[in-house]
Amino acid sequence: MKLNYKNQMILAIGLVVVFYVLAVVFRNLLFRTIGLCLCGLLYAIHPVVQESEASNKELKRVVRIAGIVLIFIGLFTTV
Repeated sequence: MKLNYKNQMILAIGLVVVFYVLAVVFRNLLFRTIGLCLCGLLYAIHPVVQESEASNKELKRVVRIAGIVLIFIGLFTTV
């Protein structure tokens, strides 16, 4: 499976949903943190944009930064 824009969005949403469900089932917020960090790491390592914007290097850098921000949100919002 090649990770294009659509597949990576589905994978990221699936990761977050699965780990949030695990957090509710096991009553442990660590699962929520892991899910958000994995999702952010996915975008930090492999930034994807829509095909019409594939040549825009600045946009890929912004997607990487957004992935890193998502990691920080996951790490610092554990209650």
